[in-house]
Amino acid sequence: MQEIQLRVVDLDGQTKLAVPATTVERTDEILGEMTHGQVILHREAWADVDDVLDQRNDRLVVDGPRTSGEFIAGRFDVDERGDGTVIVGIEGFELDAKDAEPTGANVVYQNVEDSEIVTDLIDQVPTLEVGMVETLATNLSMSFSHAEPSKALRDVCEATGAELRYNDDRTVDYIDRIGEDKADVVLSPAEQAVIGELEIVEDARENITHIRGFGAQSGPDQITAEAIADSYDGGRETWREYENKDVKEQSRLQRIIDQMVAEYDGEPRHLEIELETANTDIQLGDRVHVHLPEENIDRMLRVIKRRSLLGSAGATLSLVLSNRLLTADEDAQENRKDLQRFNRGYQGFVDRSQITSGWDVAGDGTPQELVVVNWPDDILEEKDVTLAVQGRAWRSPINPTEHVHNVSLETDDHDHLVDVLTTSGASASDSDNIDPFAQGGSQDGSFSISDDISVPSLDGDTRTCIIFVDFAISTDETELGSFAGDVNLDVSSGFSTIYSDSGQTTLLNAVPKTWMVVYTGSAIQGDTVDIEFSGSTNYDSYVRYDISAVALGDHDHMVDILEDTDEDGGQTLFETTEPEDAAIPEVITEFDGQQYYPTDVTVEINGSTVGTISGDGSSSWTETISLEDELTPGLNTITATPETRGELNLALSSELFRRGRSE
Repeated sequence: MQEIQLRVVDLDGQTKLAVPATTVERTDEILGEMTHGQVILHREAWADVDDVLDQRNDRLVVDGPRTSGEFIAGRFDVDERGDGTVIVGIEGFELDAKDAEPTGANVVYQNVEDSEIVTDLIDQVPTLEVGMVETLATNLSMSFSHAEPSKALRDVCEATGAELRYNDDRTVDYIDRIGEDKADVVLSPAEQAVIGELEIVEDARENITHIRGFGAQSGPDQITAEAIADSYDGGRETWREYENKDVKEQSRLQRIIDQMVAEYDGEPRHLEIELETANTDIQLGDRVHVHLPEENIDRMLRVIKRRSLLGSAGATLSLVLSNRLLTADEDAQENRKDLQRFNRGYQGFVDRSQITSGWDVAGDGTPQELVVVNWPDDILEEKDVTLAVQGRAWRSPINPTEHVHNVSLETDDHDHLVDVLTTSGASASDSDNIDPFAQGGSQDGSFSISDDISVPSLDGDTRTCIIFVDFAISTDETELGSFAGDVNLDVSSGFSTIYSDSGQTTLLNAVPKTWMVVYTGSAIQGDTVDIEFSGSTNYDSYVRYDISAVALGDHDHMVDILEDTDEDGGQTLFETTEPEDAAIPEVITEFDGQQYYPTDVTVEINGSTVGTISGDGSSSWTETISLEDELTPGLNTITATPETRGELNLALSSELFRRGRSE
C-alpha cells in the first residue's frame, strides 16, 4: 500500500523534499473556518523538512493512498512537538487571499454582475487563479474599504447565496452550490454505514415569519431592511434579527435577509446531525439520505462540514449534516467574521439636508430659482430627494391708502405767442396764415411735386416750427386707396436740408402716411420752407397731399401756489384734507377684488424639464416632486415657472448614503 508522504514544493512547482508521514487529517466547511489540516511526522523527518522549508513561499502537499491526486495542499501554519513526533499544521490556499494586499480605501461597485466583483478580487491575489466563476446576480452593489480579498469574497457570497471553494491547484470556484444530490447514499445504523454513535446536535422547530436586518451606522442613520416569509398570511409574528456592520448598501442587506427568511420558511424544523462513516465517497456539499427511524428522521440532509482522517488503518469521515446553511450555526457565522470590521474600514455615512429658496414672486415668464451649490459626487444611494413646491397668492408689502391733496394755485397773466398755419382743404381763412391749398393731379406711373410754406416772424429767443405732411393715393379726387411704391420727401429752408426720407411706402386700407418735421432755430423769421415730393406708383392714380404747420415762440408759465392762512397768522404752502399716510406697511393679497395664485408650474433642472405641478388657482398649496437621479455632481439650478402669477417657495430635502472621501 502506498504510504502517506509530505512533499515540499517550491515557487516553480518543483518538489524540494518528500518525507513519510504517519497520519493526516483534513477539515472543510462550506461556511466557517477555512480549510485546514494536520500531518504527523517523526522528528527526524520534520528536521529534514525544516532545513529546506521556505515557510512563506513553499507549499506543503500531502499525498495518500486511495486518493486521486493530493489529499491536502496549502501553506505551513504551525508545528507542535510531542513524544518523538511533530504535528505540522497546513492551511488551505484561502490563506493566500487573507494575506494578500487589502483593497483600496473605498472600492465601490454599483449594479454590476457578481462574477465581475469575484474575478477582480481573485485577480488581486498573485498566487491564485480564477476557476469556475458563475454569474448569480446581475445588479449587485458592494463597497470595500481596506478589506482582505478573502473577507471580501465571503461578503459577496453572503450577499448572493453563492458558495466558494479554494482548490488544491490554487484555483478558486464561485458557484451556486458545492456538491451533489446522492439519494442512493443512505446513512443509517441499519445500513452499517455509521461508525459508533451518532449525535443529534439540533432538532428544533423555528417558525420564523419576519427578519429585521441592521447594517452600517447606528441609531436613525443605521442601514435597515425587513423580510417576510412567503407563507406568512397573518396571525402571530415570530421575529429574528441579523446584524452586520460591514453592510453599507441597503440592497445588499435586503438580499441577505431575503435568503435567510426563505431558508427558515422552507425548513421550519432545524436538524443538525454529527456522525462518522467509512463511506469516503461523500464530499463536502453533498446531500445524502439520513435514515434514523427511532428519531423520526428520514430525509435528505446536506454535508456542511467534512473531516477526513487518513491513517495506516484506513480512512474515516466525520460529518456534520444539516437541512440549513445560512441559519444553521450563528456562532460559526460570527467566527468567520474577521477583526477588521471596526478597527479599520470606512463605513460610509447618511447625509440629510434641507435647503429652501424663500418666498418670491413668479410668473409672467419669471421663474422662482433654487441653486444647489455643490451636489456631492460620492453618493452610493439616493434614499430620498424630494422638491416641495409651495404656492400662495401674489402679495404687496404696503397698502397705498386712498387720500386727497387739495392744492390751490394762482397763476400770473401771460400770453402764448402762437401762430398756426394749416392747409387742410379750403376751410382756413385766417389772414395771418398762409393761404390754404390742396394740390393733386393724375400722374402716369411717376410724380414730382414742389410746394412752399412761409413761416411768420415770431418773438422770443427760440422758435419752433412743426410741419405735418400727409400723403395719400386715390383712384379719383375723393376716394382713398391702397398704395405700394417709392416716395421721396425733401424739406429744406434755403440751402439747408431740414428733413429727407426716401424709400418704399406702403399704404393699406386707405390710411394716409404722415411725416412730422420739426424745425427749430433762432433764425426762423419769415423763412420759406420748400417741400418736394417725387416718386413712382405701380398704377395710374391721383396723388394727394396736405400740409399743415404750427410755429411757436419761446415763453414762460408763471405759477404761484396760493398760501393758506391759519388762525394764528401762520402760512403754509398747501394742505391735504386727509391726515393719514399715503402708504402703510401691510400684507395685501387682493387687487381690484382678485387674488393671483401660481398654477401649472414647470420644474426644470439645469434647463431640462423634469415635471409639472398643477398647483391650485384659488388657495395656497404645497406639492412635491421626486428628483432622485436628476441632480448631477456640482452646481445645479432648479427653476419653477408658473403659467399664472403668484408667489413660490422651493424646498429641497435629501437623504443620501455617501461613501465619503475616496482615494
